[in-house]
Amino acid sequence: MGDFELSGSGGAGLAAFAARLERLASGAAKPAMHKAVADAVKDMVVNEFRTGTDPYGNAWKATIAGNPPLIGPSKDLSTSVGTIITSDGFIIMVSDWKAIFHQGGTKRGIPARPMLPTRSAMPSKWRTAIKDAFNIYMQNAIGASSS
Repeated sequence: MGDFELSGSGGAGLAAFAARLERLASGAAKPAMHKAVADAVKDMVVNEFRTGTDPYGNAWKATIAGNPPLIGPSKDLSTSVGTIITSDGFIIMVSDWKAIFHQGGTKRGIPARPMLPTRSAMPSKWRTAIKDAFNIYMQNAIGASSS
């Protein structure tokens, strides 16, 4: 992301820009901003299923039969990734009931194949995706173009 550039002509352009800033400051734009960021994070999780990797880039362990993990014919897990927009952010989830067994592994031999971060630190690629989604949202919200 580069610098922002604003353009407008006369007082009307400035008034429109001021109105956009007011909307951002009022909090009315928060749900749309949260959705933009949530969509970026959801894309990260869906991509993990495509690549067979956890949020930190580590490959998931193969199945006992040697098949790619978590990407079976039903695609139950990968198609159950969803988000809920809240007043102060969003919730990302994998809602299929089998997800919990793969997220942390089991004592019965299912290895951990995390789909969501498990450490206190945000994965760097998630942090970048969130930052980029926020920057794009803000550019669109204030009518700026990146240079």
